[in-house]
Amino acid sequence: MNKRTAGSRVSASDAAPAHWMIRSNLVNRVLDVIGDAWIMQILSVLMSGPHRFDQIVALINVPRSTLAARLRQLVEAGCVIKQEAGAKGRKGAPGYRLTAKGGDLAPTLKLIRQWNDHWRVSGRVLSGAMPPNPCGHAANVEVICACCGRQSDARDMKVFQSSLHPVEPRLPPNKRVRTSEVFAESDAAIPAEGVLGDRWAGLIVAAAFFGATKYSDIEGALRIAPNILAARLERLTKQGLLSRTLYQSSPPRHAYHLTEKGLSLYPIIVAMDAWARKWMKPREDLGWRILHKPCLEWFAPRIQCARCKADVF
Repeated sequence: MNKRTAGSRVSASDAAPAHWMIRSNLVNRVLDVIGDAWIMQILSVLMSGPHRFDQIVALINVPRSTLAARLRQLVEAGCVIKQEAGAKGRKGAPGYRLTAKGGDLAPTLKLIRQWNDHWRVSGRVLSGAMPPNPCGHAANVEVICACCGRQSDARDMKVFQSSLHPVEPRLPPNKRVRTSEVFAESDAAIPAEGVLGDRWAGLIVAAAFFGATKYSDIEGALRIAPNILAARLERLTKQGLLSRTLYQSSPPRHAYHLTEKGLSLYPIIVAMDAWARKWMKPREDLGWRILHKPCLEWFAPRIQCARCKADVF
């Protein structure tokens, strides 16, 4: 792709963010599956192999009713399977185990753990020994541009509309949106799973990567109740993930921008999007594409082992 091709598209950042772009973002669908701090902890436990129900309860100190509900959700999503003792045609220990779909969430969980370690926040996702990558190295993972090899950075990306008549995505039926107890209960530093595990906070962060900075833009894109939006924006600002800037004095109006800490969540968002494109069978053309400005190519991520550079996804 060349500069002329990029320039011929309509940039989402040159005007008010298109609400359909934010609503069609695949991260929304991923958060429907794993946008819960308990689910991320359950997946972390199962990354080391099958576990019985009682073992999971003991390891993460989760209420039994909560664990039953979350496991049922993961089974329905195709990420976990229940393996009965002595089941015909099945090998291995009884209990709950990850499917291939669930196992492919390993890079996302690793990036969450790496974010927590970088910002020195105590988290519960992969809190034990780091599981090995497919190459065998128990190393970090990194997200790079498949074209130029540069590390992914939100500041190097620009969203362009790729369809003149994009299809407005269908919204799922209304359902209770989960909140993260970790996100709501303390002023202490919150781990990445606490932010993304509160679905509204996760969606606000995802919208911010699309350039939604004004209160009205975020409210319109997410169709979120004003009181919930105000509370989440205040919390994200206190946590240092968003900065608040006055852009109009009468009446006072503020814009919210991702800080360095907030921007560093981007590789996690990219990994979620890559997982959704593989397992959720989205439409071929979502109506928008991301340009990687350093190489002027459409951004295609590659997730690799930080040690040997082998693909991990």
